[in-house]
Amino acid sequence: MSVLSVHASAAHSFSNPSVQSITLLPNLGAQGDAHAGATVQHRSRLHIRPPPPNLRQVHLLHAEILAERRGTKLRFIDGHTNADDGGGDGDGDWTAEPVCAN
Repeated sequence: MSVLSVHASAAHSFSNPSVQSITLLPNLGAQGDAHAGATVQHRSRLHIRPPPPNLRQVHLLHAEILAERRGTKLRFIDGHTNADDGGGDGDGDWTAEPVCAN
């Protein structure tokens, strides 16, 4: 198994930027990510008392699932981008991000 890309963000936002690496903390999630924690961190569920356990700190997506979604309302981007030129290396490893309607 290999990892094509990882994404994390300290802010609660719709999309998470691609990052070079993440540190996984047992039973918490990705260090520094807004959704990391022992209890649920999603804004829509913060009102629940007692707070439910955070069972989805990290999502793993198979590349095949993303490939099946080509042609849908997902925009596919090269998972290996070069920060210097903003482009991908064209090696065929892809990830997807949702496209929001304006």
